[in-house]
Amino acid sequence: NARVVIVSVGNGDSVAKSDVRTASARALADVMEKPRYRHVHALIVSSIGAGTSKMKIGMGMGKIISFHLRHILKDHTGQENAFGTVSDRTVIVRATSL
Repeated sequence: NARVVIVSVGNGDSVAKSDVRTASARALADVMEKPRYRHVHALIVSSIGAGTSKMKIGMGMGKIISFHLRHILKDHTGQENAFGTVSDRTVIVRATSL
């Protein structure tokens, strides 16, 4: 029986709209809510700029990068939010660069 699940889902080099992170997170969170899996914890690899975090890069670069990655960051935010019901068993790591 697994005790920890590491989630690192992506869409390759594409910056196009995608919900692959959000959809897979919802599926896993739904399973984690079941009594049989209440012992399972999740480590979520997300991204800086997702959720309430901000990119802090000087000279307006943060704005440019955030705009370029807007679809990816929206999907990462959806991924993080999907684990709200099991947040007591979830750790989110926001990598600065992947």
